[in-house]
Amino acid sequence: MNNWIRKYNQNRRVIWTVIGIVAFFVIALQVIFGLIRETRDRQRQEQINYIYSQQQNTQNGNENSLNLGNNGNQNNGNNTNASDTQTVEQFIQQFVDYCNDNRIEQAYNMLSSDCKEAVFPTIDNFQYNYVEEIFTTDRSVKIEDSMYGNSIYKMTYFSDVLANGGYQAENTFQDYCYITEEEDETRLSINQFIRTEMINKNTTGSSIYANVIQKQIYVDYEIYQIQITNQSNNTILLSTKQTDNLHIIDDNDVTYSSNIDEIAIERLIMQPQTTSIFNIRFNKIYNTERRINRLNISNIITDYEKYQRGEEVSTVNLSIIF
Repeated sequence: MNNWIRKYNQNRRVIWTVIGIVAFFVIALQVIFGLIRETRDRQRQEQINYIYSQQQNTQNGNENSLNLGNNGNQNNGNNTNASDTQTVEQFIQQFVDYCNDNRIEQAYNMLSSDCKEAVFPTIDNFQYNYVEEIFTTDRSVKIEDSMYGNSIYKMTYFSDVLANGGYQAENTFQDYCYITEEEDETRLSINQFIRTEMINKNTTGSSIYANVIQKQIYVDYEIYQIQITNQSNNTILLSTKQTDNLHIIDDNDVTYSSNIDEIAIERLIMQPQTTSIFNIRFNKIYNTERRINRLNISNIITDYEKYQRGEEVSTVNLSIIF
């Protein structure tokens, strides 16, 4: 004991200096962590208030206040209690809640049949390419009217501010959804997909048959499913890909280009008496005032062998009126 007291007396100044330094750093760290917690709490509350105010503003808007029945059905005008009605925002929020809770089947069942067929043909596809891509954490959603029409809404997914320490602009996702009715049930199209429209219009020229089967409408483009049959005895070439020879035209004679140049040339060469189906994208932004009335395919080469030899060949132009 005497040895310990003697050592303490000999090193008292050093010991208390070390204790003071340690105490200083402990207090400093507590202050720093307290400031960090305060900043994070303030950011969380600001983001919660922001999302809440935006959703409240949206819900108070006239266009977004459509009433949906218990099963998501749009109100048909019958008297219903307030507890039996559901707004568009609540319908979309239900979808988001299912995704947050990983209730994949319930969320998938809210999708329209067109959306399932065109975008998510299987529930696994929906899970891997939408839910697991976006809902890596709990998400809040901001719902807004869009420029595209009353049934199309802009959705902005935010990360959960409580779980992630505040709003982070780089951790948001934006999507557009379309509200539709199927057999008296309200359904949702997502991933910027709107709907599928059947067309089934065709024409024939120089033994080349062309049929526009349908189109899939997205916010930023349209995909046309086109069946081509080479009824001739020659190999034909649908496009040299040197120019865009495939267009859709609206009522105002505005022309929209295609992505035919992205299709492999081997697919565009068609042997005699064969049929191929092409899904071709056109650069048309969704606009209800712009109605497409025809599709034109120009300069189809009617004899590919002659064309390869550098000989003069005839071409065919086809126009399909909708």
